Amino acid sequence: MAAKSAAPVWREKRPQLMDGRCNRCGDCLFFCPDGALGIEEGQLTINLEFCKGCGICTHECQLEAIIMVPEHRVESGLLG
Repeated sequence: MAAKSAAPVWREKRPQLMDGRCNRCGDCLFFCPDGALGIEEGQLTINLEFCKGCGICTHECQLEAIIMVPEHRVESGLLG
């Protein structure tokens, strides 16, 4: 497994796999413009180093097995 690097500052959201929903149909793999998705040992993988956060994988997944989540967690509001 590749080492994870620091999260890109330009990406607002990133895909997250929902456990147990993916049936490995391959639709997300086919439509991902960045080649960020793959199948390893029978499981869907998301390489966040390639992902641009476009959300196409989420849109194309009929089982809603991939959701978009915020890249950065904000602890407080703009004014504190």
